[in-house]
Amino acid sequence: MTRKRAHHDDALTPRELEAARLLAQGLMIKQVADRMGISFHTASRHADQVRLKFGVHNRAMCILEAQRRGIV
Repeated sequence: MTRKRAHHDDALTPRELEAARLLAQGLMIKQVADRMGISFHTASRHADQVRLKFGVHNRAMCILEAQRRGIV
C-alpha cells in the first residue's frame, strides 16, 4: 500500500525555514551549520529538504523560490 503525501507536507519546519533564509542570503552549508549551531550533515539535510519541498534542484532556484514565497 502506498501512502500519499498530505497537501501540507511541503510546508517548511521552523529549522528548514531558518536554513532557507540563511541559504538565500548566500551562505554556504558550513556557514549555515555554524550560524544554526548544528552539524554540517544536519544543515545539508535541511537544505536538501528545502529543495525537495520547493520542488527545485539547485541553490539558485531555491533562492528564487524562497523570494517568490516571501521567505526572504
